[in-house]
Amino acid sequence: MSTELSAIGLQNSATGFSYVMKKEMQICPHIKEMYTMNKFARLLGIGIISGIILAVLLHVVYLLTGNEAYVLLYNVDYFPLIHVFSESAWFGIFFHFIFCIASVVGLYYILSFIGLQSSGWPYIFVYTVGSGVLFFLTLLTEKPPAADDGMAWFYWTAAHFVFSIVVAWLVRRFVAPDPGLSLN
Repeated sequence: MSTELSAIGLQNSATGFSYVMKKEMQICPHIKEMYTMNKFARLLGIGIISGIILAVLLHVVYLLTGNEAYVLLYNVDYFPLIHVFSESAWFGIFFHFIFCIASVVGLYYILSFIGLQSSGWPYIFVYTVGSGVLFFLTLLTEKPPAADDGMAWFYWTAAHFVFSIVVAWLVRRFVAPDPGLSLN
């Protein structure tokens, strides 16, 4: 076996056993590109999983309390071009997941520019504070919840706090640091 190929081994990482590549990067330069695509796919999955948890949590709040904070997840009334689809429940659900995915992918790559993509606190801060502020988009629509509904704001912000913890944990567990691929 050649020296280049003998560098392949198994390494126990946070995600289990995975291949470790060293000199193979010179042999197959597409390995890093494939890993980057895999990272992007994992971020998409994190957005979907976290979005499901957020939606289920706010729906459980509705079932237990009758508070309609969950309606804001699917409301597109205040968006200029897509508000024409506001009566479609499926479009609202689709919009919710697109927004969850975009926020996870976007925040991860923004944080990676400053080296904080592995830290949980930026995710928790941005999603919790951001959602607390975005709640007041309810001022732009007739649909519930009302902007002065303090309990709806609390449920909305608390659910996004849970969302942020889930995102932070999943990113740390499955995306950053790069599990199982040593490029040194």
